[in-house]
Amino acid sequence: MGAEDDEDRQVEWITAFWSSIALHRDVYFGDLVAAHRNLRDLQRQDSTRWLEIFRATLEQTDPTAETANYILSRTELIAKDLERALFECAHRVQPYADGKQVDHQTNEEI
Repeated sequence: MGAEDDEDRQVEWITAFWSSIALHRDVYFGDLVAAHRNLRDLQRQDSTRWLEIFRATLEQTDPTAETANYILSRTELIAKDLERALFECAHRVQPYADGKQVDHQTNEEI
C-alpha cells in the first residue's frame, strides 16, 4: 500500500467523520483521539490551523447561515475536546504503532 492509498483512506475517514457530524449519519466508528495521538509532530496550535481550513472549506460549500453556525459550533466543540484529550489529560504518554512512547505535551520520545 503506497502513500496515495494512505491518503485516499485518510480522506475516506475524514469524510465519514464529518458526514456523521454534519448529516447525523452513522458512518464513522473510529477513535478520534487515538487517530490523532499517532501523529508524531502534532502540536497544540495545529487545531487552530485545522479550524481555519475547515471554516474556509465550509464557506466554499455556501451553506445557509443556520447550517454553517451549527456545523461550526459542533466543530469547535470537537476541536476543544480533542485538544483537551491530547494535551491536557493525565494519560499524555502513549505508544506509537512502532512501540515508541512519546510525551504529547513535550513531543519528546521517552
